[in-house]
Amino acid sequence: MIGKYTIVEKGVNIGSNTRILTHCYIYKDVTIGNNCFIGHHTTIRPFSKIGHHTQIGSYNQLEGYLEIGNYVKFHSDVHVCQGSKIGDRVFIAPRTTLLNTLHPLCPKAKECVRAPIIEDDVKIGANCTISPNVRIGKGSLIGSATNVIKDVPPYSIVIGNPGKIVKDVRDVECPFGLIEKPYGDLNP
Repeated sequence: MIGKYTIVEKGVNIGSNTRILTHCYIYKDVTIGNNCFIGHHTTIRPFSKIGHHTQIGSYNQLEGYLEIGNYVKFHSDVHVCQGSKIGDRVFIAPRTTLLNTLHPLCPKAKECVRAPIIEDDVKIGANCTISPNVRIGKGSLIGSATNVIKDVPPYSIVIGNPGKIVKDVRDVECPFGLIEKPYGDLNP
């Protein structure tokens, strides 16, 4: 571990070879796996579990009660709402926001909090909004600036506002001919 960071309360478990950069705040009951990287000015709230080999860039907000898998990469300025579940090998680009409240300021808002679920091998572009109670299926690709307001089936490409399925990710070809299938040989 390097840099100046603050462990706000006891009960934090940080795995071996994990690096935490300066000005981070890590609250109680947080577990961070082995070989992780946490960038500058990141806040990790209570009851967060972060898997192994995960990279969380600078200026991220992880709001607690969440599960993040292995080999996940968040770029900078990502907001992950309380209760989110994020699978393995997920990539989330800058300024993406995950939401969990269907009706903010409603007197019963806390009773109907439903965080998003992002399955394995999902890639989310920059400036996306993932609405409450949404499941993004395995292997899907969410284009930049997309507003995801409903469930996404596995291996879908979704773009727009509101997001619409436009293609199956397994049908994507490299426009430069460098590789046959940019997203590999994905099997459902």
